[in-house]
Amino acid sequence: MFMLLLYESPEAVGSESDKVVEYSHWAKSLREAKRAISGEKLKDGGRLLRQAQGRLEISDVGHQNQRDALGGYFLIEARDIEDALSIAGRCPHLKYGGAIELRQIDKI
Repeated sequence: MFMLLLYESPEAVGSESDKVVEYSHWAKSLREAKRAISGEKLKDGGRLLRQAQGRLEISDVGHQNQRDALGGYFLIEARDIEDALSIAGRCPHLKYGGAIELRQIDKI
């Protein structure tokens, strides 16, 4: 199982309607192939929590105009890293100027 973390770019290209259609088609093909487990677009804004010297620190993160803000994710089923890279490489997010971080889920 792998997680695709989709990072936004302020220089993203393409219309929102084009993106929605293409992402929906791509995700549907993954579901039909029994490869997609889940995936969602994340809302702008979020909070980062840290513990420092026994105190909780909370800061704002993830605004869309920020470079490489986390904008969404897909949880996929893949045989191995090469298979996961192949799936991630076909994600329309790359075409529209975004970046994808691919991470394998460590089942504990």
